[in-house]
Amino acid sequence: MARALACLQVVSDNTAGRALYASLGLTTELYRYHYRRASRSSSEL
Repeated sequence: MARALACLQVVSDNTAGRALYASLGLTTELYRYHYRRASRSSSEL
């Protein structure tokens, strides 16, 4: 039996998006993004 793969992305607090994906059977969380911001130098404060 052939298997289809899909990878979709939704923000964790997007409950409507997560509910939609779960209703389609897409419930596995592969990873979470973590964005870093550059630190401010003292001249920018």
